[in-house]
Formats: sequence, structure tokens, C-alpha cells
Amino acid sequence: MRDLWYGDKRDVVKWGTVIALARKRKIPVVLQVALYRPDRPNYHLIVDGTSEPLPVDVIRHFRDIDHIQQLAVNVKLKINIHKDPFQWCAEFHTREDFRKAYFNGVSNKIKQYGEPAIVFLDPDTGIAPESYGYEHVTRQEIQKVLRAMKHGDVLLFYQHA
Repeated sequence: MRDLWYGDKRDVVKWGTVIALARKRKIPVVLQVALYRPDRPNYHLIVDGTSEPLPVDVIRHFRDIDHIQQLAVNVKLKINIHKDPFQWCAEFHTREDFRKAYFNGVSNKIKQYGEPAIVFLDPDTGIAPESYGYEHVTRQEIQKVLRAMKHGDVLLFYQHA
């Protein structure tokens, strides 16, 4: 998930579904696997004919993925966000090495829950086609997550229409 898209109309539908499912199944915990790809905000406004940077506080207010915690308080649900950056870095030789390590970390986190949890995979667009990028989650990664889950857990993931 990119900062740019956090808090858009799709998030209303996604989180509405998460909360409704948690209530229906009486599941007290959500692990959002954000597949987080932070943006470098460089937004500008034209004010009185001159370019002005958009105040960082405004960007943070509307694009801060951690603001979901206020919803968690309101609906009495524990929401944990796995937001390690979902981007290749130099310590990995290949994109596949990075992705494997990333989902090993996700699997380890899932295994730590003693109570039922909703595991919410939240890629930018959904399941990967043959040629894929960081906006996708692969079928193998979904299988890895499923293998880490226990009885009573629910897998939910975003698929862009």
C-alpha cells in the first residue's frame, strides 16, 4: 500500500468489510499486512500564482496508515499493522529473495497470535498476474500466509476490480 492511496474510498470499503467480518466471526485481532511502500511526498499547491509546498502536517493527517488505530479504539478491536517497507533493498540479491524474507516475517508474526485473527493482505492491486510488481501479492505468498494460520483465523485480501 502506498501512502498516496491510504484513506481513499476503497479503504472505506476494505475496512468496513474487515470490521463487519471481525464482528460476525467474533475475532478480536486484525493483522493488516500493508505491503507498505512509503511515498516521498512532493506535493505542491498554486496559491496566488506561486507554487507552495503542501504542508507536511496535512499530508500526515490524511495519509498516515497508523491513523487506523483510532478506528480500532472506536470499534474495540486490536489492529496490528505490518508495515515493514515492501521494497527491495541492497541486502537482498534478488526481488524474489526479498519477497521470500518479507513473507517469512509475516508468517512468523501470524504464528505469534494465540487468539483467532483476521490476516488482511492489502496489496495495491491484488493477486499477481504472470508479470508482477510490488503492487501485487503472488499465489505462493498467499499459500505461505495460509500455512502460517491456525484454525479460527481468517484470510482477507484486497483485489482491485
